[in-house]
Amino acid sequence: MYNNIIENNILLLSRLQGIGSRSSRRILLDLMKKKEGLLKPLISSLQELYDSIIPCEECFNLDTSNPCYICANPKRDRTKIAVVEDISGLWAIERASEKTNSYNGLYFVLGGTLSATKGATPESLRIPNLIDKIMNNANINEVILATSATSEGRITANYISDLIPENIKVSSLAQGIPMGGEIDYLDESTLSTAINLRTTNKL
Repeated sequence: MYNNIIENNILLLSRLQGIGSRSSRRILLDLMKKKEGLLKPLISSLQELYDSIIPCEECFNLDTSNPCYICANPKRDRTKIAVVEDISGLWAIERASEKTNSYNGLYFVLGGTLSATKGATPESLRIPNLIDKIMNNANINEVILATSATSEGRITANYISDLIPENIKVSSLAQGIPMGGEIDYLDESTLSTAINLRTTNKL
């Protein structure tokens, strides 16, 4: 049905999260139809992104500078740090905060959740790095465990909570997040409410 070049691009697009084979075919066909107006500038932009992307050594966000634009911003509240599972969670909170001004602190990206079946250990999730960051930064007085409302997200939050010194507030996202809900799928209003009404006690 397709030649090898087209088929390969369909397969590559289908690897993206949330895009199946049917969607990948539609996207590629649209790009092919708009070869000069969309495909060519997209290729150029993606190449620029590929050449520029770099992980932030402070929070493990991905950006085009190190430290990232958040960590380098002197206007950020450095007394608070939100711990998220993935960069998508960081982006979701930032997106909500841009509209509602619900959070202006720092972040730390774990890289996943604890899972025995997936072999995800505290070390592979950068939990030791997180605890070192908290212990060695006298400015931090609150850690917000912004993990998803899944069983693995809750287990990860509980594990981290037990490692944080008693003199530092440990809070979690409040009401509005349904059980099993993932942070990056929540709308801005729900996520902002969860941040603003977070609980400030040990889990």
